[in-house]
Amino acid sequence: MTRKPEQYFPFSYFTPTPEIPDEWQEIWKIFGSLTQKTMAESMENFKTPPFPGMKKPMSPAEWKKAWKRMADDSQKKMVEQMEKFGIPSFPHMKKPLSSTEWKNVWKRVAEESHKTMAENMEKFGIPSFPDMKKPLPNAEWKRTWKKMAEKYQQTMAEAMENLSVPSFNNMGVENAIFDPEVMTKTFAEALKKMAKKPEKIEALRTQYLKEFQELLQSTMDQLQGKLSKIFVEAGPNDKRFQNPKWKDNPFFSLLQKTYLLNTKFLMEAVSSIDGLDPITQSKLMFYISHLCDALSPTNFPLTNPTVLQETLASAGKNLVRGFQKYLEDAASGEWHKRITDMKAFQLGKTIATTPGKVVFQNDLFQLIQYEPLTNRVAKRPLLIVPAWINKYYIFDLKPDNSFVRWALESGLTVFIISWTNPDERHANKTLTDYALEGVKTAIDQVCEISGEKKINALGYCNGGTLLSLLMVYLKEKKESPIASATLLVTPFDFSKADTMMVYRCEHQQRKLEEYVQKKGYLEGKYMVQAFNLLRANDLIWSSYINNYLLGREPFPFDMLYWNCDPLRMPAKMHLAYLRDVVVGNRLMEPGSMFIEDVPIDLKKITTPLFVMGAEKDHIAPWRSVYPVTQMAKSPSKKFILSASGHVASVINHPSQHKYHYWTSDKLAANADDWLKNAKNHQGSWWEEWRQWLDAYGDGTVPARPVPQDRILEEAPGSYARTVAD
Repeated sequence: MTRKPEQYFPFSYFTPTPEIPDEWQEIWKIFGSLTQKTMAESMENFKTPPFPGMKKPMSPAEWKKAWKRMADDSQKKMVEQMEKFGIPSFPHMKKPLSSTEWKNVWKRVAEESHKTMAENMEKFGIPSFPDMKKPLPNAEWKRTWKKMAEKYQQTMAEAMENLSVPSFNNMGVENAIFDPEVMTKTFAEALKKMAKKPEKIEALRTQYLKEFQELLQSTMDQLQGKLSKIFVEAGPNDKRFQNPKWKDNPFFSLLQKTYLLNTKFLMEAVSSIDGLDPITQSKLMFYISHLCDALSPTNFPLTNPTVLQETLASAGKNLVRGFQKYLEDAASGEWHKRITDMKAFQLGKTIATTPGKVVFQNDLFQLIQYEPLTNRVAKRPLLIVPAWINKYYIFDLKPDNSFVRWALESGLTVFIISWTNPDERHANKTLTDYALEGVKTAIDQVCEISGEKKINALGYCNGGTLLSLLMVYLKEKKESPIASATLLVTPFDFSKADTMMVYRCEHQQRKLEEYVQKKGYLEGKYMVQAFNLLRANDLIWSSYINNYLLGREPFPFDMLYWNCDPLRMPAKMHLAYLRDVVVGNRLMEPGSMFIEDVPIDLKKITTPLFVMGAEKDHIAPWRSVYPVTQMAKSPSKKFILSASGHVASVINHPSQHKYHYWTSDKLAANADDWLKNAKNHQGSWWEEWRQWLDAYGDGTVPARPVPQDRILEEAPGSYARTVAD
C-alpha cells in the first residue's frame, strides 16, 4: 500500500487517524504556555499584570502605561551605565550633543574600557598597553594568552563547582579519563598514526558513502510501501530503540539508521588505526563510543518518539517535571543515585532481612552469623568475603533472591564479612591489613565459633582477590584452615580486561594518587561513576531519558540500590591495589607483590577451587578471571561461565528460572578454547555449586544457633548502615 509522504511526518503516527494541524496546535500550545509563563514572570518584575492574572484584556491606555514602565526601567539602567562613564544621560540633556561633544563622550568610553582592560590584564600579571614600551614579541603573546586561558579555566571551574558540576580541575578524582590533557594526547597520537595510512580511512569513507546511498534508497522504498533492505540495525542488547516507531515510521527509521551507520563508521575508523598501544587504543574507543552514545537521537526530546508521545499526552508536564528533577540533582550532586528509587528500600526492613547477628568486630569489619534454617547443617561452615568497595548485602537482597537465605535453606551455616566504611583514620591500611586483620581474622573467628578446624570460603570480585592472596600466605606459613575456595567474578589478568583498559592510564593514576593521599580515602561514589561509564547507555543515558525527558521516577531495583550504596576505600590500600594489580598486573608476575613478608605466587594455591566468570561482565571480563585456573596447582578445579553481567550473573536465584551457564570437564589452556568445548545449561549455577561444595562439607551435624554470648547487635549491623559521602 502506498501512503502519502505527509503521513510519515514524526507526529503522524501518534493517533490512529492523524491530524497534523491539530497535533501542531498541541505542540505550539505547550511551548506557548512555557513562553507565556516566562514572559509573565518578566512582566511581574516591571509590576505589569501578566496575562494569566488578567481578568480581562488591558485597554490601550493600560498598555501605554505598561510599556512606559518597561521603557522607564530600561532608560534607568542605561542612565546608570552612562553615569559610570561620566556622560550626561538623556534625561539631563538640555539639547542634543554636538559632534565634538559626542567625540568626547566616545573618547571617555574608550578610556574607561581601556582602563578596565588594563586592570584585567594586570590580574593575569600581563603588562597592560599603557605600560608597554614596545609591542610584545610572539613568545610573550603566547605566554599572555596561556595565562588568560588558565584564568578563564579557573573561573569556569569555580562556576561549575557552584552548580555542583565536576570541573576540569577536580577531574583527577572521578573522571580523570575526561581530563583535557589526557584526551588531547590520545587524539593527537591517533591522528599521527592515522596520517601514515590515509588509504584505510579513505576506503572506509567510500564504503560509508555507498551504504548511506543504500540507506536513502531503502527509505524511499519504505515510503512507497515496498519492502526495504535492512543492512544496519541496533544490536540485540541495545534497548534504546524498542519503540515500534523506530521501525514503522520512515522518519524515525532513517534517523536511527543514519545514527547507527555513523557510529559504525567512527568505530571502524578507530579500530583501523595501526601502531597504537593497547591503552591508547582503549581510551580512543572509549571517547568515540561515549561521543556516539551522547549523540544518540534517543537523548533528545524532538527525536525520541517515546518522549514526543509523552509530551503530547501530558501537555508538556513531563518536561517540566524532568527539569525540576535535573535542578534537584544538580544541587545535590548525587547523579549516581538517580539510576534507581533510593527511597524504595530500607536496610534491615525491605532489604538485607535474613535473621542474623553481629558476633565479632574490629577496625576493619563486622562478622555476621545467620540463624540456621534447617535442622542439620554441613559440618564445615561457609564464610563469604564480599568486595571491599561495596556492602555485603548484595548476597542478602530481597527474600526471593537472597543468596544467604538460599544457602541457609540448603543446609549451610553462613557467616559473612561486613566491611567498615573507611575514613581518614584508615588512610594507612594496606592490602596486608585487609588480608590478615580482615579475612584471616574472620576465618579464625568462624573456626572458634563453630569449633571446626577448616571452613569453606567464598570471595566475590576483589574479595576473591583477598582470599587468593591469603591462600598463598597461609600455604607459606603452613596453615590450612580453608577446605575449599569459591572465586566469583574475580579478575586476575588485567591485560585481558579490555573494558577496564581505559583506566590503566599513568596520567589518571597520578591524579588519583594526589587526590586520595591528600584526603586519606576515596569516596565510593567515584568508583560507582567510573563503573557506570563502562555501561553508559544502560546506567547513565537510560536514566537521563527516564528522569529528565520523560519526567518519571526511577524504577526501584534492589541491585541498583546496592550499587548506589558504596563504601569508601582507604588511601594506601586502594592505591596499592590499583598500582600493583590493575595497572601493573602483578598478580601475573610471581614474587612481585607481598602480603606481609610473603611473596605472592598464585602457583602456590593448592586449595580446591570453584571459579565463576560472567559472560557480559564489564568490570571483571571473564577472560581475565579464567587464568587462575591455569596458575593455581589445586588438585580439584572447576570453572563455570554464567550468563549476564558482574552482579546479575552472581545473584540468580534458581526459582527465577533465568539465564544459563556453561560447564566443561576439561580446563583448556585458554578461555576461548575452554568455551569451544563447554556445554550450556539452563537456569542458575547455584545448584551446580552446591553439589560441588558437598564434597568439602565433611558430613552434617545438628544446626548451630548463634551463641548468645557472642551477640553484639542485630544484622545488618552498624557498619553496613553507615552511609558514604
